[in-house]
Formats: sequence, structure tokens, C-alpha cells
Amino acid sequence: MMNQTTSIDPLISEARRAIESDRIEAARTMLRRAARQAPADSRPWLLLAGVAESPRERRAYLAQAHRLDEAARQQPAAPAARPAPIVPLPSLPPPDRRPKAPATPGRLMRRGMVIGALLLVAALAAVTIHPNGRTFVSDMVARVSTLTGAGMVAMPTTAVVADAPSPAMPTDEPAQIVLPSPTNPPVFPTKGVAPGGGPLPTWTPTSQPTPTLAPTMTPSPTPEPSPTPEPIPLSVGAPSARPPDVGDGERWIAVNLSTQTLVAYEGDTPVFETLVSSGLPQWPTVTGEYRTYMKYESQTMNGYLLGYDYYLPDVPYVMYFFEDYAIHGTYWHSSFGTPMSHGCVNVSTPDAGWLFNWAPVGTVVNVTY
Repeated sequence: MMNQTTSIDPLISEARRAIESDRIEAARTMLRRAARQAPADSRPWLLLAGVAESPRERRAYLAQAHRLDEAARQQPAAPAARPAPIVPLPSLPPPDRRPKAPATPGRLMRRGMVIGALLLVAALAAVTIHPNGRTFVSDMVARVSTLTGAGMVAMPTTAVVADAPSPAMPTDEPAQIVLPSPTNPPVFPTKGVAPGGGPLPTWTPTSQPTPTLAPTMTPSPTPEPSPTPEPIPLSVGAPSARPPDVGDGERWIAVNLSTQTLVAYEGDTPVFETLVSSGLPQWPTVTGEYRTYMKYESQTMNGYLLGYDYYLPDVPYVMYFFEDYAIHGTYWHSSFGTPMSHGCVNVSTPDAGWLFNWAPVGTVVNVTY
């Protein structure tokens, strides 16, 4: 799957460029070839749905992409390696913080007997398995005298301690000596494990597509209407009648879905005209009188959140006038004058920039046939 997906990336990129330059038939050919090369990849089918010749083909392509995505999600994940059970170290009691007792002759005798017994066990083991065991035993005897500092003589079977301690006798408890064994290596505490030795469960967030909106809307200052606007001749029909709630000299926008045109007015005077692409028959653009309520210089539009089959990053100069209907720039096609959208009013990017800078938030948008 990974090799197939990687191998069709050039075809996918070339098909996107073909769609943007209106080479639709070439894009279909490349996308069908990509679908044959990577039959488990849903991307060619999604793009084919966007350039489908009929609603029936679009639905079929979308259904195939949905089936492939479902099959990919239902593939079982590779089982994780089961970690070896961890044996934690036994917990140690807290250290004794009580004041140490004075070194009395009886206490010193008990201390020497304990040390001598431990070294005796080590000496007997050395005599048995060490090639120079007897030399090792003699060395242990000398170490006992050095550790106690009381003239103690260590023998293989007994230990004798002098009656009085030496002035140099230390009063602190002897340090614990830990001898690691090759057959029982030390074990260090680790993080806990789930019952049965498996890893602890972890929360895995489900990836969901999210729209990338600008953090705040970008209102433009209300420009002063020019005292004597220069009228422009309209290419189609006569100027539209000014809506009753638009003041004399106020800026407003008329969108005609029959002629696929947009005209910007100042009062009764047309000052700008351009071709548009409104909604396709299955996704018609709303009609009526509205006012713009939000503007974005750039916005990612994720149609999948609304049930549509498109994802368009960095759409320029967006002006919303009703719910999710907006006038905005368009870089993915240049077929203005023909319905092409999912309901928005598409205009070219330069024309969208002019309108964005000319029309403040609250501008009337009157959509008619």
C-alpha cells in the first residue's frame, strides 16, 4: 500500500495541475491510470468525483472512495511485541533516623561476630571454588582485624574480640557491602505494566479533519463614497434597481444568476462588473437580499465537514453574506460565466481582491435571477 501510494504521487500532482488549468479530460485520464496502479488508494476516486461528467458518476466515484477508506480503517493493526514481565525490587524500609547508641563492649562484640560470620561464609566458598582459596582466606582474616580495629583475630571457625575498644574505633555503623551475583543480576524499578504483562493502555486521539480558519475576522474600514463615481457601461442588460433599504450613494453588490454576473454599485451608479460562477444545479446559490457579516483574507474550506467532496486550502478574499455562502476568489478553475461551485459565488482572484478592499462588512448583497 505504501509503495503504491508513493508511486502515484506524481500522477496525482499532475492531475491537480490539469484541473487547475481546465484540462479536465487529461486530468480524468491521469486519475484513471492512478486508480489502476493503486487500486486501494482513495485519492484518485475523490478527484474523479470532482471532475465527473454527471451526478451519477460523481456518486459512484464517491461511493468507491468511501469503500476504500472503510477497508483501510478495518485492516487489523500489527500486534505489538509483548514485553517481558518486570520484577520490581523489594521496597526498603525507611532509614532509621534515631540517634545512634554509644559503642559499648557488648555492642562491639556483636558487630565483630556478624562481620566475622559473613566473611567466614565467603572464605569457605573461596576455599572450595577458588584456585588460591587459602591465600584468599588469610587475606580475609587480615581484613577483619583492619575493619574492627580492636585486635580481633579471625579464624576459620571462631572470632575473639578484645575486652576494651581501641581509641581509633569508629562509632558509625559499617557500610553495607553488596556483592552482585552473575546468576542473579540487579533489577531496577521501571514503569508499571498492565495486568498480564501487557503494556499500559494509552489514549489515542482520533484524527479528524478540522477547518483552518483565521483567528479573527478582518473588518475593513468603511470607505468614504466618492462624490462623483465614474459609471461603467454594463456588458449585459440594464443597471439593477437599488434595494429600498440601500441609501443614496451607499455601496452594494448585485449578483445575477441568469447572466452569471456581479455588479458593484454606489447608489444607482455601477462602478465594477465581473463574471462569476455560481452553484451547480444540485447545489444552487441562495437568492434574496443579505449583508456581508464576516471577511477573511485567506481561509481553508473543508467541504467534508458539510458533506461535500472538496478540500481547498488558502481560498483568497472570502466575504460571507449568508450562513456558509460567500463571495470569494478562485484559483482552481477559470470557467467564469458558468455555474461551477457548491453554492458560493466564485470570482477571479484579482476581482475578489478588488471587491474585498472596496466593500466593508455590512455591504448589501442582492442575489436574483
